[in-house]
Amino acid sequence: MGEEEQTLKRDVGWYGSFSMGYADVGADVFIALGLVALYAGGRAPLAFLVAAITYVSTGLAYAELATTYPYAGGAHIYSMKAFNDLAGFVAGWAVMLDYTVDIALFSLASAGYLTFFFPSIASSNEKVGLLAASLVIILLLLNIVGIRLSSLLNEVLVGLGIVVQSIILILSLTLNFNWGFFVQQVLNFGVDKPQPGIEYFLPNVHFSLQNFIYAMTIAMSSFIGIESIAQAAEETRK
Repeated sequence: MGEEEQTLKRDVGWYGSFSMGYADVGADVFIALGLVALYAGGRAPLAFLVAAITYVSTGLAYAELATTYPYAGGAHIYSMKAFNDLAGFVAGWAVMLDYTVDIALFSLASAGYLTFFFPSIASSNEKVGLLAASLVIILLLLNIVGIRLSSLLNEVLVGLGIVVQSIILILSLTLNFNWGFFVQQVLNFGVDKPQPGIEYFLPNVHFSLQNFIYAMTIAMSSFIGIESIAQAAEETRK
């Protein structure tokens, strides 16, 4: 008598799946926006546009792969199916490393934002680190309870984020947006001076262009989240 195949419960709906991807993108953009603007200058929107085009292309590829292989695993499964077990093993552990870095980055960034409401925490790096660790533990416990609860929290926060961002965009565009100043800024192709922390490898290329290229790489790294959706493919309702 053969063993019964074990499958995961499909507790995540389409909005929950969307929220997983949007939450990662939103979190990264909040962190990367200032850095992209620092290096790209007035052409920060163009840097994000290039990153968005790349992101859409990657998303379409993931959509085809997730439909073909509707299993939990994401890049691990796709690499294993396309190449071999070793490729899947490497891809899987690379994703694990990526998630580890993301958890540390997002928890510290979130703790930094929360210090606005709790100024006493900002005075101590230890307190900020403790707050970040507490956030990680809380979310870890939510995931242990089950994906339904963690997805619900994600959906609520994403919905709130979309509403707040939409209000900010509408008010800024209608009340305080200057098209002439915007065009003037866009014409400035990157910041026109060397920035600390960058190795300028192109001696015949002006600093402003190299800064813009660097800004595009930061913008591209902020567009993540597709892998999170793919990881939960087996828990998403069809």
